Amino acid sequence: MTKFKRITRLTGFPPEAVLARSIQSRLLDLDFAFDEPRRIAYAVQLRAKCGALINVYDTSKVVVQGHIVAAVAEESLRLLKQVLPTTTRWQCR
Repeated sequence: MTKFKRITRLTGFPPEAVLARSIQSRLLDLDFAFDEPRRIAYAVQLRAKCGALINVYDTSKVVVQGHIVAAVAEESLRLLKQVLPTTTRWQCR
């Protein structure tokens, strides 16, 4: 299992990843824990401790994938929906 460390400042973003940086900043304010952001094909991937993989594409499209941990699923989904754009595609369980 991946060991998550508490990120308190925004690091690891390419300069053009303004939306990804903004999303992570707002989620950090809500006490979400993340692994380091990573660059994938045409996107920045944010891996949250709750199990959500948030892919923020260079086109500003946002896709949420992964298996959200059952114990925190309801609260995590509520907070994610509060922060993420309304056009976000949800492909998580």
